[in-house]
Amino acid sequence: MLRAAEMKILRTIFGKTRLDRIRNTDIRARCGIADIVRLGRQRRREWYAHVRRMHENRLPRIMMESKPHGKRPPGRPPKRWKESWQSTSQETIQRWLQQATDQ
Repeated sequence: MLRAAEMKILRTIFGKTRLDRIRNTDIRARCGIADIVRLGRQRRREWYAHVRRMHENRLPRIMMESKPHGKRPPGRPPKRWKESWQSTSQETIQRWLQQATDQ
Protein backbone atom coordinates (compact mmCIF):
# COMPACT_ATOMS: atom_id res chain seq x y z
CA MET A 1 0.00 0.00 0.00
CA LEU A 2 2.87 2.33 0.73
CA ARG A 3 4.29 1.97 -2.77
CA ALA A 4 0.86 2.51 -4.33
CA ALA A 5 0.34 5.74 -2.40
CA GLU A 6 3.84 6.88 -3.29
CA MET A 7 3.28 6.23 -6.99
CA LYS A 8 -0.07 8.03 -6.93
CA ILE A 9 1.64 11.11 -5.49
CA LEU A 10 4.55 10.91 -7.95
CA ARG A 11 2.21 10.52 -10.92
CA THR A 12 0.26 13.58 -9.77
CA ILE A 13 3.47 15.59 -9.40
CA PHE A 14 4.69 14.40 -12.78
CA GLY A 15 1.31 15.14 -14.39
CA LYS A 16 0.63 11.63 -15.67
CA THR A 17 -2.10 9.09 -14.98
CA ARG A 18 -2.17 5.31 -15.13
CA LEU A 19 -3.87 5.61 -18.51
CA ASP A 20 -0.60 7.04 -19.89
CA ARG A 21 0.95 3.59 -19.23
CA ILE A 22 4.32 4.84 -17.98
CA ARG A 23 6.29 2.41 -15.83
CA ASN A 24 6.84 3.19 -12.17
CA THR A 25 10.60 2.89 -12.58
CA ASP A 26 10.53 5.48 -15.36
CA ILE A 27 8.54 7.93 -13.23
CA ARG A 28 10.89 7.42 -10.28
CA ALA A 29 13.90 7.98 -12.53
CA ARG A 30 12.44 11.17 -14.02
CA CYS A 31 11.52 12.52 -10.58
CA GLY A 32 14.83 11.43 -9.07
CA ILE A 33 13.14 9.66 -6.15
CA ALA A 34 14.18 6.32 -4.68
CA ASP A 35 11.71 3.57 -3.71
CA ILE A 36 10.16 4.43 -0.35
CA VAL A 37 10.25 0.83 0.93
CA ARG A 38 13.96 0.52 0.17
CA LEU A 39 14.55 3.85 1.85
CA GLY A 40 12.72 2.62 4.95
CA ARG A 41 14.79 -0.57 5.05
CA GLN A 42 17.99 1.42 4.63
CA ARG A 43 17.02 3.72 7.52
CA ARG A 44 16.23 0.67 9.66
CA ARG A 45 19.70 -0.75 8.95
CA GLU A 46 21.29 2.59 9.81
CA TRP A 47 19.35 2.76 13.08
CA TYR A 48 20.39 -0.79 13.96
CA ALA A 49 24.06 0.11 13.38
CA HIS A 50 23.62 3.27 15.44
CA VAL A 51 22.15 1.39 18.40
CA ARG A 52 24.83 -1.32 18.17
CA ARG A 53 27.51 1.36 18.59
CA MET A 54 25.88 2.65 21.79
CA HIS A 55 27.22 1.82 25.23
CA GLU A 56 25.67 -1.25 26.86
CA ASN A 57 24.01 0.86 29.58
CA ARG A 58 21.98 3.02 27.17
CA LEU A 59 18.25 2.33 27.15
CA PRO A 60 17.85 1.79 23.36
CA ARG A 61 20.64 -0.81 23.43
CA ILE A 62 19.14 -2.53 26.46
CA MET A 63 15.70 -2.63 24.85
CA MET A 64 17.05 -3.94 21.56
CA GLU A 65 18.91 -6.81 23.20
CA SER A 66 16.26 -7.71 25.79
CA LYS A 67 13.55 -10.33 25.46
CA PRO A 68 10.08 -9.52 26.78
CA HIS A 69 8.52 -11.75 29.41
CA GLY A 70 4.99 -13.07 29.44
CA LYS A 71 2.60 -14.60 26.95
CA ARG A 72 1.39 -13.13 23.69
CA PRO A 73 -2.28 -13.06 22.70
CA PRO A 74 -3.76 -15.97 20.72
CA GLY A 75 -3.69 -15.86 16.97
CA ARG A 76 -0.90 -14.56 14.80
CA PRO A 77 1.09 -12.18 16.98
CA PRO A 78 2.49 -8.97 15.49
CA LYS A 79 6.20 -8.90 14.81
CA ARG A 80 8.45 -7.11 17.22
CA TRP A 81 10.98 -4.63 15.87
CA LYS A 82 13.87 -7.06 16.18
CA GLU A 83 11.94 -9.85 14.43
CA SER A 84 11.03 -7.61 11.52
CA TRP A 85 14.60 -6.37 11.33
CA GLN A 86 15.99 -9.90 11.22
CA SER A 87 13.54 -11.05 8.57
CA THR A 88 14.24 -8.14 6.21
CA SER A 89 18.00 -8.04 6.34
CA GLN A 90 19.36 -11.24 7.81
CA GLU A 91 22.32 -11.23 5.43
CA THR A 92 23.33 -7.72 6.56
CA ILE A 93 23.35 -8.80 10.20
CA GLN A 94 25.48 -11.81 9.38
CA ARG A 95 27.93 -9.62 7.44
CA TRP A 96 28.22 -7.13 10.33
CA LEU A 97 28.73 -9.92 12.86
CA GLN A 98 31.44 -11.41 10.67
CA GLN A 99 33.18 -8.03 10.38
CA ALA A 100 32.96 -7.51 14.16
CA THR A 101 34.56 -10.90 14.87
CA ASP A 102 37.29 -10.24 12.28
CA GLN A 103 38.28 -7.02 14.03
